[in-house]
Amino acid sequence: MVVLEYRANFTYVQKFEPEILVWIAVSENGVSKPSFAKQKQAINQETYFRDCIVARLILFIQSDHIKENVWFWSDLAISHYSHKVMEYLDENGVQMVHKESNPQNCPQSRLIET
Repeated sequence: MVVLEYRANFTYVQKFEPEILVWIAVSENGVSKPSFAKQKQAINQETYFRDCIVARLILFIQSDHIKENVWFWSDLAISHYSHKVMEYLDENGVQMVHKESNPQNCPQSRLIET
């Protein structure tokens, strides 16, 4: 009986570049502190609430804006319209464009997409 031993060397090749999530609030008064995160999938509501809304958006609005003149207009991601996010924005006096008034597939009315 003959026993053959074979050893294969495999080299890992990365198919795609690592993805990174960048979140930033933009207004006529400037830009907020950016948030960067490595992402493998869409952002969840807890991460969005903690890292974007509480840590950046509210501070940005309080430091550079009059709350009554601010409208927060996000895209249609599910995490942006969670109850926790909506309640927090309401409690802090931030007006938000609600999902019903934020049409999808209509770039003419959604300036952020054009």
